[in-house]
Amino acid sequence: MGTLDCVNLRQLRKLLKKQGFIETRQKGSHLIVEKAGLSRPIVIPIHGKEVFLYNIKEIMKVLNMNRDEFVKELNEI
Repeated sequence: MGTLDCVNLRQLRKLLKKQGFIETRQKGSHLIVEKAGLSRPIVIPIHGKEVFLYNIKEIMKVLNMNRDEFVKELNEI
């Protein structure tokens, strides 16, 4: 199992784009991404260049991925 403390924001943006998400807007320090078929958008706080684990866990739930799958996808980018 790979380690996952925080993720680089650029990598996360690329991963979400690869998964079919579209960056719809940015309001202040929060990036909003959406995908057809989801009931609500994903809100990603942008407070520096890293996205922390508690936010990543919520994103993994939406993507229906476990930690290993998520790390594998990040490494492929």
